Amino acid sequence: MITKMKNKAHPHLEEKDFQVHVFPEFDLDLLNYKADAFVAIYSGSCLHDPLPASGFKIGTSLTAEDNDNVNNLAVCLAENYQSNTRLPFSYEIIHPDHPSYHIFRDIHASTPVVLIEIGAMSTDRNVIIGQSNTVVEGIAAGIQCFIDSDAGQSE
Repeated sequence: MITKMKNKAHPHLEEKDFQVHVFPEFDLDLLNYKADAFVAIYSGSCLHDPLPASGFKIGTSLTAEDNDNVNNLAVCLAENYQSNTRLPFSYEIIHPDHPSYHIFRDIHASTPVVLIEIGAMSTDRNVIIGQSNTVVEGIAAGIQCFIDSDAGQSE
């Protein structure tokens, strides 16, 4: 469970007694941040030329202390997000030195972290904007799945 509150978080998780912390991308509180799970949420391109493929991506890094735990979070998130949004899925391993994904270097290595690109704004806008509740519900269900699994249980 995430430990601090900064902004209004999502009620789906708060109603289940999760503590949720919403960060801006470059918040200094992210440095060495520890939690039971961390999901970095991004949207994809809004370019129309070339038009990006429809779908969402889950990204992980190989720098985590427990890659099995990270993979379990990725699987839970992917399955639940796809079930809710019906968007196509792809998986990506993110190189730890990739400057755009600093989050994998910033937070504590024991925190399982995944990045989800919720879809491309130019091809999946109808889901991201018009059906935002399915996006939120898919992410919340993925986190719940992970926490309920043996991998997400705190020692």
